Amino acid sequence: MSYNKLSTYKTRVLNFGTDMLAVQYHETMIVKTYPEFGHLVVELNTGGWRGVTTKRKMNQAAWQFGLGYTVHQHNHEWFVTTKAGVFPFDDRTFCFDRKTGAPYGTVATRERERNRAHARHILAP
Repeated sequence: MSYNKLSTYKTRVLNFGTDMLAVQYHETMIVKTYPEFGHLVVELNTGGWRGVTTKRKMNQAAWQFGLGYTVHQHNHEWFVTTKAGVFPFDDRTFCFDRKTGAPYGTVATRERERNRAHARHILAP
């Protein structure tokens, strides 16, 4: 088995163009890339499953599509390494800016910001 290419076992790759990609493992989109507010975001999602296969598939996607990160485990804790450094993967999701490698907030935080911006747009005269 190749460790730098995704297998097709319970895995789908959805490619929506240059900046939009999703890797689905079972029912979870474990890796997504998309543009948001001028950033190219990479979103990693365990779906609550912190298993060896989830981590391996995340790393295979990074290698195969040149996404610029690795996921590793140390003392039962998960970490993400990007060009900006090593960051704890504490939550269910971890997002970072693909260009800088810097963490990009949580999905829930960004969703709240998006809703506020949308509300301001609707209420603006």
